[in-house]
Amino acid sequence: MSSFFFFFQAEDGIRDAQESRGLGDVYKRQVSTQSTGKPSSLAMSFDRYEDEYRSTLQTLTTEVQSCKNKRGDDKTRALKSCDNLVGELREMQHDLDIAAYDLSGAEKSKAMQRIEGYKQELLRLTGEMKSQRNAATNEENRSLFSEDLENPQSEEQMLVFDKQRAKLHSGTHQLRTALGEIRDTEEVGLGIMEQLAKDRETIQRVDGNVSRSDESLSRSSGILRRMRNMDLRARIITVVLGLILFICVIVFLLVIAGVIQ
Repeated sequence: MSSFFFFFQAEDGIRDAQESRGLGDVYKRQVSTQSTGKPSSLAMSFDRYEDEYRSTLQTLTTEVQSCKNKRGDDKTRALKSCDNLVGELREMQHDLDIAAYDLSGAEKSKAMQRIEGYKQELLRLTGEMKSQRNAATNEENRSLFSEDLENPQSEEQMLVFDKQRAKLHSGTHQLRTALGEIRDTEEVGLGIMEQLAKDRETIQRVDGNVSRSDESLSRSSGILRRMRNMDLRARIITVVLGLILFICVIVFLLVIAGVIQ
């Protein structure tokens, strides 16, 4: 007989020892706006993504809780539905990450903290799903063994049954291995998405520096043009003054020559 134990870590005094009733009981978010204006369009976009995520996560929480009261095929279908919801939530996480990186200041910090909390909650729910899936497998195996004891079979049938059971265990192991590889790949993908978002911020900062450099270069070019124009005017004035002085000298000499005669 298998036993499963769940441990819940208290967060900010909100979660207690009872089972979670959904994300709303774990994370209570207060939406605050500045007194001088409305929330920015980026914050509103993030809030929209967050509301969709929280609604889907609440649906998943309800589905996981309902799985505990189901048996057989009903439990299998319910777990498959939960898997679909988990896939949707992981896709939504990408949108949340991107929308959060577009925020700035305290809004971005708070958004990243909430996203991390959502990821932890999703991880907890997937752990519960795994435990319920294992319980369903154990229950199915027990039912197979009980049927076998009630209906004794021939040695040949027992060998066939053992082969089928070995194939089932092998297939289950391969599926679990593939699931682990998928999760590892997803974590790598999330890491790449985060790195791309950071690279985008770096590129934006570099672009801002380039723009400022272009402005400085434009101002320097304007100053150089003004200096060139001033130099040209100075040269023209010098030439004009030289001509005037030359004419004055000639006139002076002519005057002196006339006086001497």
